[in-house]
Amino acid sequence: MLPPSRFDELTTGRPRAELARLLPARAYPYPPDHARSAPRPPGARCEFYRSGRDLLHEVDLYRLCWSGNTLVTKGTFATPTRSRWRPRAFAALQAVQQAAPEISAVCPGDAERDRGSRGGGAPGVRG
Repeated sequence: MLPPSRFDELTTGRPRAELARLLPARAYPYPPDHARSAPRPPGARCEFYRSGRDLLHEVDLYRLCWSGNTLVTKGTFATPTRSRWRPRAFAALQAVQQAAPEISAVCPGDAERDRGSRGGGAPGVRG
């Protein structure tokens, strides 16, 4: 994750070694198609970073493009506001988090099975 304040500090034309303290250890490996296929400077290698950790809500995606070890462009891709599967999946995850806040991100079937194994679920019901 690359916080917006750090993204703002990144200046094009500077070498990666100078910017390394601002960058996360790893780039985001799963950028959406619209971000991955966007035009890039010739010969540049681009990396993507999420602007937040929240998996239930959509966050902007940052793209940093490097030519050799020099930052040549930086940009922001807004995450699409809706998709066909997200509202249902997000609702299920939010329900799990409300029912069992100690469980961070599991599928609803796992949460029900776990609750049942602790004696809090309905007898005989398994996920």
